[in-house]
Amino acid sequence: MVWGMLKGMVHAGYPDNEQALVCSLYLSPVQLRIAHLLSRPPEGFEAQPSPEVAMIRDGQIVVETWLNGRPPRR
Repeated sequence: MVWGMLKGMVHAGYPDNEQALVCSLYLSPVQLRIAHLLSRPPEGFEAQPSPEVAMIRDGQIVVETWLNGRPPRR
């Protein structure tokens, strides 16, 4: 969990923990890895200044807004 801005590269759940989460108040990585999966934002993407959480759901990395003090369900 990053209580602030996350930029650059981040890797959670190394090497194969698919239950790992990446959380930040401002999630703007150039590369995000969880376990063995890799994700990059689309060209021209601009991050939203809101709390977000990245996780693996159905075999792929998804990013959702973190609301009400609880992370989204898997």
